[in-house]
Amino acid sequence: MRWIPGAAAADVDPAERGPAAEGLAAFLLSLHMPAEAGVPVNPFRGVPLTDRDSGVVERLGDRERYPQTAALGAVWAQACTANAWDGPAMMLHGDLHPGNILLADDGTLAGVIDFGDVGAGDPAVDLAVAWLMFDAGARQRFIDSFGPAVQGDTWMRARAGLSSCPPPY
Repeated sequence: MRWIPGAAAADVDPAERGPAAEGLAAFLLSLHMPAEAGVPVNPFRGVPLTDRDSGVVERLGDRERYPQTAALGAVWAQACTANAWDGPAMMLHGDLHPGNILLADDGTLAGVIDFGDVGAGDPAVDLAVAWLMFDAGARQRFIDSFGPAVQGDTWMRARAGLSSCPPPY
């Protein structure tokens, strides 16, 4: 493996991750292409939210581990009302969170690591990084970078990533 210099975004204060917003969006825009036949589908990532509902609701029942369970549960419930992904299965990183994103010294994107969950499905699973990675201002720049390529229901499903995989990562 080639060494990619940088610091894991999980080790950088969220307020200092903003310079990576546009670079991370560009990475995802290049990755999220229709998957070729035979690309595996992860049974947990990139699938319809309703397929994950019972597991997420059970996980959020652990109020000791997730004291913010009421807020996360509300986000999850709202996201489950969004229209399911009806486009082609897209290529996904599948495990995109601050621990798998490397930042250069100036805070820009240096690299993305850990492709062990690459697969095909709903791109919202990767877009959840908007809430896992960025503060409100950088999140909006990240979202704006996608323009009309990503619509409202996809962002609503993406936000559910907070509930299905709340920090710590």
